[in-house]
Amino acid sequence: MLKSGGADPDRVALLAGVVKRSADNIYGLIEDIFDFVKSGHTHLRKERQPLEPLLEALAYQAKSIAPAKVETLLAAEPGLALSLDRRRLSRALFNLIKNAIEAMPTGGVLSLSARRAADTVEIEVADTGVGIEPERLERIWDQFYTHGKAQGTGLGMAIVKKIVEDHGWRVAARSTLGQGTAFTITAPAEE
Repeated sequence: MLKSGGADPDRVALLAGVVKRSADNIYGLIEDIFDFVKSGHTHLRKERQPLEPLLEALAYQAKSIAPAKVETLLAAEPGLALSLDRRRLSRALFNLIKNAIEAMPTGGVLSLSARRAADTVEIEVADTGVGIEPERLERIWDQFYTHGKAQGTGLGMAIVKKIVEDHGWRVAARSTLGQGTAFTITAPAEE
C-alpha cells in the first residue's frame, strides 16, 4: 500500500494507530509477565475512566485481528466509569478477546458489554465458540495451564485474574460446550 504511492492518508493513519496499539499491547504484556514472575503483583496507575470509549477501542482492535466470519458486537451502557489502570485492564480484556476469537474457528459472535447491575458494574467478554469443558473451566486461572492451544505460555488467564483482583474486583467464567463462553468482571459501582 505504501510502496505504490496511492495510499489514502486517513487509512494509513488508521492502520498506523492499530499497529501502535498492538505494539503497545505486546510491550505491556512483556512488562506484565516480568511483574508477575518477579513479585506476583502488578503496580496499578488508576484514574477514573469512562468504560464506553475503552470498550470501543477494544472492539476496534478485535475487528482488526478477527477473521471476517467473526462478528463483533458492543453494548456499553453510557455514562459508566470506574477508577482503573487503563493499560492493565485493556491488556486483561484484550487477552479475553483474543481467546474468544480463537474459540470461534468457524466463525461466531464476540460480544463486549458494560452494564450497571444494582451496586456493581459488570464488564463482559462473551463468544459463541466451542465452549470449555466444566473440568477444564475450573483450572483456567491456574498458572501455566493451557486449554486447547498449541502455543501459549499458560500465563494469560492467570494474568487476567491477577490484574482484575489487583483492582479489587472479581472475574468469573461460565461456559457451555458448543455454545460459547462468557467472562464477567464485576466491580463495585462508583458514583
